[in-house]
Amino acid sequence: MENRTLLVLGAIALVILAYLALFSGNARQAEGGANSSSASGTGAPSSGSIGRQQGGINITEKDLPKIEVPRIDMPKISINISLPSMPNASSLAGMIGQKKEYENVSVSDVKMTAIDGVEVRGSAYLPTKEKPSGSIVLVHMLGQDRHSYDDFAPLLAQKGFAVLSIDMRGHGQTQYKDGYGSFSASDFLSAKKDIDAAIGYLYDSAGEGAQEKTYIIGASIGANLALQYAADGQRKIDGVALLSPGLDYRGVKTEEAASAYNGRTLILSSSEDTYAASSSLDLKKINPNYEIETYTGLGHGTDMLSNEEVKGRIIGWLSR
Repeated sequence: MENRTLLVLGAIALVILAYLALFSGNARQAEGGANSSSASGTGAPSSGSIGRQQGGINITEKDLPKIEVPRIDMPKISINISLPSMPNASSLAGMIGQKKEYENVSVSDVKMTAIDGVEVRGSAYLPTKEKPSGSIVLVHMLGQDRHSYDDFAPLLAQKGFAVLSIDMRGHGQTQYKDGYGSFSASDFLSAKKDIDAAIGYLYDSAGEGAQEKTYIIGASIGANLALQYAADGQRKIDGVALLSPGLDYRGVKTEEAASAYNGRTLILSSSEDTYAASSSLDLKKINPNYEIETYTGLGHGTDMLSNEEVKGRIIGWLSR
């Protein structure tokens, strides 16, 4: 294929050079004929064939070689490029270390150690104008990280809470085994130790007032873990807000926890998210004291926080 292509290109070049020589000769002959006619007083061009005569060689159009250019069928090439999905703005800002500034709120990346030695990474949002009126731990959903709360956490801190969003073990910057993709049910359940470490961090670092009230906000499997942790009674939890909980996510179940935990509980789901919506209704049946809100078209877990009404509902519930 390569030799054949070179042959064709050479033939094309030869034809081009020959035509250039012909047209150059025509132009010079026409100019010379015009000068000759002017000198003889006649306007007729000199006779002779069209071409260029030089050194006894006369090149005419008839003398030009006829070269047939062979047809080359080039193969069709298809290129399929699969681009990775782009992270959302909050996650991207977190990955590149970009920090937004919020009025009366300090933001910092922190780390703490769970009781089993796992180093848990998080982002702390602390009110700077006055002492905290309580603590809130934010727990993300499966496959996400703490940055899914980047736009919501500062709003909570501006309301006076010491807030800590964490990367659960196996997610984000919190290393554990080979990541959540290889987790067993017991591995997911061990993430309750991450929640406990986060609460301990706020109690120790956020100053006076951090222990006045303690809340956990969780999404999807993070909601299940929040409810289970509250039900375990290891620490007094004043309330949990659950975004799209399920009866069973990866072995983290909620029915027994709903029976055991009687603290303030707010459950939010979206109707098209059928499993979470039906599970929310079931949890309400188990514990009628739970508050429940069902929306439409807002998606699953922390995706619901893109809606201002949802954020306002949670903030209003916390403020009561």
